Amino acid sequence: MKHLKWLSLLLTFFLLCVFSCGCGSTAKKDLLEALRSARVITASDSDLFFTLEWSETNGIVRIVFRFSSPEQLKPLTITEENGKIHASYKGLETEVTEEFCARLLPLSRAMRAFRSSGTETGVQGDRSYLRAALDGDTFLMYYDPASGVFTRLEWTGESGSGGYDILSCTASDSE
Repeated sequence: MKHLKWLSLLLTFFLLCVFSCGCGSTAKKDLLEALRSARVITASDSDLFFTLEWSETNGIVRIVFRFSSPEQLKPLTITEENGKIHASYKGLETEVTEEFCARLLPLSRAMRAFRSSGTETGVQGDRSYLRAALDGDTFLMYYDPASGVFTRLEWTGESGSGGYDILSCTASDSE
C-alpha cells in the first residue's frame, strides 16, 4: 500500500513536470517574439567569442559588443549608436569604421532585420529557421523546434556571407 501511494505521488509529479515545463511552454513559445525581445546574445565564430547587448531608450538603439575570447580582446568594447561606432580599449576610446568591426555587425544587422521586417519560417534539410531580409542581406536564424533554442545565424548578401553559432539568446543578462 505504501508503494502504491509513493508511485501515485511520483506519477503526479512527473505529469506536472511534463505539463508545466516540458512540451507546453518551451515548444510552443513564439520564437519570433523571443528573438525580437532578446537583449543579450552570446555568439561565436571560428575565432571570436562575444556578446551583443541591445538596449533601446526613447527610440535610440544602443548596441554593445563585449569579448570573452581571444584573451587580447577582453578589454575591448565596441558600441554602435546613432549610426556611429566607438571602440574602447583599456580606457582609450575612438570612433571606428564599419570595416573595423565588419565581423560583428552582421549580428546587429540581423537583430534589426528580425525586429523590423517581415519574417518567415521554414525548414532547410533537417534544420528549422526564421528568415528576414534587410538592405539586400538575408538572415537565417536556425533553431531547435523541440526546445525553442536558437542555434545558429547565417547571412548572405552584397557584403558577403558568414555565420555564427548562437550560444545564448535571452531577454536580459540575468536569465
